[in-house]
Amino acid sequence: MRGLLGIGITPTTTVSIYQHVHPVWEIIYFTERSGILRLEQGDVPFEPGDMFCLPPGTPHSEHSGDGYGNIFFTLSEFDLPFGGGVVALKDTQSRDIGVLLQLLYKEYHLKRNRWKELTEQLLNAVYAYSLALMSRQRKHGMVEQLEEALVANLGQASFRLDRCMAQFPVSADYLRRMFKQATGKTPIQYLTGLRIEFAKRLFEKSGSDQLSVKLVASLVGYDDSYYFSRVFKAEMGISPQMWMKERGILT
Repeated sequence: MRGLLGIGITPTTTVSIYQHVHPVWEIIYFTERSGILRLEQGDVPFEPGDMFCLPPGTPHSEHSGDGYGNIFFTLSEFDLPFGGGVVALKDTQSRDIGVLLQLLYKEYHLKRNRWKELTEQLLNAVYAYSLALMSRQRKHGMVEQLEEALVANLGQASFRLDRCMAQFPVSADYLRRMFKQATGKTPIQYLTGLRIEFAKRLFEKSGSDQLSVKLVASLVGYDDSYYFSRVFKAEMGISPQMWMKERGILT
């Protein structure tokens, strides 16, 4: 994505935009309610979080009985890693691309100090997210929700996985099987892996300051440093102290 030509927001009072064509790439990200994107190939339903990348010269119109909202922007260049044609994407569960586009819209129109640099970097981030979504198989929404909950709580000792999973509209066993099928790990294995990887990064970054095992344990969600050490050894094959000694972190 290069050469941002303009970016705008369609208000939610809009019920229809009649067929039109752009001589450049247009990207449409739907933010509110559902409707139909009408293309030459046929009608495509949209809902919040859906994004469509339309090549130059693509006739299209938008329709919704209840009104809808979107963010739209045009580009002079959009390099795709495969052939042309309309590309449809669905944003992450936490609407990461949507957040970036809100920032892009604000910085483009406010034109504050270094706005060109900011908009370029935000556009690069949108492009990177788009490529990632194109290249990976979509996971079930509940799997993504659980993944994001685990990441958000990896440093919280008070986090209870059973309570978190009980909030989903399926049984814990079904969610666990679905999660393992998508990620290769059970939710507890996934969370433990996140915590141990974060602990390793903390040990490495501490350098000569040598963060204590007790402090690192508390930062990665364990209020018992002895239990943390046992989990670390089960994951890595050696204790935290030996792991640091092998890397010259602990002398």
